[in-house]
Amino acid sequence: MLKGRGMAVQAFALSCLLLELSEYLKTWLDTTKAINDPIGQRIKDVWVRAATSHGRLKKELDGFVAGLEESSFFDEDTWKNIGELDCKCRVLAADFLALEQAIRFDRASLKTRSPHCERAGRLCAAANAMLESFSKKVGDPRSHQVVVSQVEHFGADLSAIHLGCGRLSVWNLNRSIHEFGHLCGEEPNSDLGGVQKAFVAGLMAEGIVEKPTIAKEFFADVMATYLAGPAYGCSCLFLDFNPVDRRPSETHPSHDERAHCILFALECLAERSTGQIGVPMKRLISELEEFWAASRTNAGARVPIAKRGVFETKVALVMMQLEEKIPLAMYGSLATAFSVKINLERGLLKRPGSADEADVLNGAWLRRLEVERVEERALGEAALKMLLRTEG
Repeated sequence: MLKGRGMAVQAFALSCLLLELSEYLKTWLDTTKAINDPIGQRIKDVWVRAATSHGRLKKELDGFVAGLEESSFFDEDTWKNIGELDCKCRVLAADFLALEQAIRFDRASLKTRSPHCERAGRLCAAANAMLESFSKKVGDPRSHQVVVSQVEHFGADLSAIHLGCGRLSVWNLNRSIHEFGHLCGEEPNSDLGGVQKAFVAGLMAEGIVEKPTIAKEFFADVMATYLAGPAYGCSCLFLDFNPVDRRPSETHPSHDERAHCILFALECLAERSTGQIGVPMKRLISELEEFWAASRTNAGARVPIAKRGVFETKVALVMMQLEEKIPLAMYGSLATAFSVKINLERGLLKRPGSADEADVLNGAWLRRLEVERVEERALGEAALKMLLRTEG
């Protein structure tokens, strides 16, 4: 089902992002016509540069998409190209959001508001509800404040969580779940803090990582996978990770290493999904593993990641410890997610009675992967309404 779709899915997602950003330009154009002062002129100047950058990037992406064949995998250079396009799109999105916020602050009396910015507010509200649900499951009920930012951050005391602004939709909520994983690991005087500490020490002792900060990134991925299941893996593998990225940075593991970490954690969930109810989970996880293996091979990888077996064992140990500490937080079945998928397929926005936020995300991904050309933006909006429990 998934073979050969990684490149096309990423390219399509970037096209949708640029289409969404075009809403900024339409709103700003109306705004500039209503302002005749120095601030208005500044906005006009920035609008021209933003429109030019947007048009240039759209033309570049359209040219890239025109050369794709969905049935094919692509070589290392092609993966590098889409990685560069992804970076350009995210930077442009950050600039657009920053300007939108500046307009709101400088021209608070204006009634003109970007639909994109309003959507960001609703998405943050959904992320808050989702993280508060996770907090209850891990035994630390608390409220959260999700903020849109290009900078990664979390506050163990403040419960401030980062939501990246590159793609403001439910497909980006994996960023907040990852940051929540960090918060759990850094929480003072908590059992989960002890689990992270042992995991970090184990990875460093085995020579898998050289810095604690990188090991903590792996822990956040494991924690996020434990809480959200395949939905977290789908968002990361399909939309965020590039298989050509196989070297860690100063602060983060490579995309390839993170993908393997998530897949190891998902395999643990598959092993715990027993009986007939566990079959769909095992099938989807197996397809994700095949997808990433084929993608990395065609992106130039010739050998497995270093110390794969040891790394897999360490992840399995953490998953076992999480199951001991917070058993009710584990995402163990797609059964309810399938009910969500059916409702989304039928255009019903009511959340099934037993479905929580993780079920909604998984159901949305089940629907998205079910068809070749689902309208991901419309589907994302429907899932967002289901997360917010608004049917209109």
